Amino acid sequence: QTAMTILDGVMEHWNIGKYSEEGKLSAQDEEVEKEVPVKKKFTLDSLKPYVKKMQTVIMEKLVYADDKIQEVLDTFNMPKDVKEKAVASSVKRVHPKRKIKKKEALTPTVKIYTDEKVNELMEKYSHIIEDIITGDINPKNTEAIETFQEDISLAAEEGNNLASVFCAFFEPESYFQNLPLPITVMDDKSKTFFIQILNTFEEKGFSESLEYYLQENRDNVYALATANDKFMQYLIAFWYVWENEDENKAIQEELIWYNQSALNGFEPAIKKMKEKGEREGS
Repeated sequence: QTAMTILDGVMEHWNIGKYSEEGKLSAQDEEVEKEVPVKKKFTLDSLKPYVKKMQTVIMEKLVYADDKIQEVLDTFNMPKDVKEKAVASSVKRVHPKRKIKKKEALTPTVKIYTDEKVNELMEKYSHIIEDIITGDINPKNTEAIETFQEDISLAAEEGNNLASVFCAFFEPESYFQNLPLPITVMDDKSKTFFIQILNTFEEKGFSESLEYYLQENRDNVYALATANDKFMQYLIAFWYVWENEDENKAIQEELIWYNQSALNGFEPAIKKMKEKGEREGS
């Protein structure tokens, strides 16, 4: 029964047998015969034309299938450049209205560390956030810090931008080879969050890990700022200008970069410029 089902599917696919034009006509004749009994008996000689025609149709289908199979096999033996041209030409023959589905990834697309999950982690471990940012670790918080850093590293590795911000303030374990992520991968939301942290803890200072991170990303920051990134313009004014040993020059550069960031509409920079204006006015 299984073999007959498979055979029936093959016949239907290639329009042969009962699915061919001749087969359909024959099926209709059989229906008529059932309704109106016919006394005439078919002999072997009378069936020969039908059998011969059926053989011709089947052979044509098989030759066509053989040609297609051979085309596929030939592509494996082609030189690389010829193969690419053959593939390109086959793509061009696709009907423009036909939609080709892309191969779906075998790995799950659902993320474990969503922004909501990261927010939950920040709330749960809010009592140790300051230790991580400043690098001043309270011994009683060591276990909680290790747990938070592990979770936040996994989130950053998964691609969560908010989590990647925290990784700049501590040294992830060695098996997180891609962390901390470069500042260029931060989206606008993460850059804003990063700068908010810097402003909040400015007076308390920062960890050595952050200092190393900003040193490693100096070229990226200046490149983005030059490309008119208002967040990086603010960061240069906040951090990098003070690498200049000449304090007067540092102050001048700070004003230039804050002003540029403010002109691009960054609220913290606008606030800085207002504060400086009020101080100078007073």
